[in-house]
Amino acid sequence: MARPKDPPPPAIPVLPPVPATQPAFLVQSVSGGSIRSVRVQNHRVGACESEDEFYQYLLGVASSHSFKTRHEYETALDTARAIPLEHGIVFIHGGFAFQNTLVYNGHVSGFIDWECAGWYPEYWEFTTPSRWPSRDPEKGSLFLQLGGHRYKKELESGLAIVSLTVDSWICFQLAVPSIT
Repeated sequence: MARPKDPPPPAIPVLPPVPATQPAFLVQSVSGGSIRSVRVQNHRVGACESEDEFYQYLLGVASSHSFKTRHEYETALDTARAIPLEHGIVFIHGGFAFQNTLVYNGHVSGFIDWECAGWYPEYWEFTTPSRWPSRDPEKGSLFLQLGGHRYKKELESGLAIVSLTVDSWICFQLAVPSIT
């Protein structure tokens, strides 16, 4: 009888504790300043002293323009505000996604594109790739299997924030000149 294989190591980078560059700020980039993220308006957030300050920035441009009714808007706002605000702040890749994962001989061998790395709320690494459902159900469920299932409420809140802040994304996109 064949011996069962040992479970594979987690694919999400497990990094040793890294002290923050600027201890006065909890959420910050590697250099201690603004973080970069595809999840936020203008792709930047200044260093924040608390998770609550970070979260208030994310909701700061909330608008009712993309909703058909006031009730839809208020429901989305309630969902966005339902996020628990007592997460650990940890050093993460910040842009973890399949396209940033190197695989060699069927095994994860590395991660690229660390420009978004920094100190974020612990759920950020799981909920970022989960916001864009994969056409491949196996890939889509991978983040849940790796621990993302613990952050269902955070994902729901993040998706609500997208619907509430879509105006800021549209304005940002319109401000970018087209290349012809």
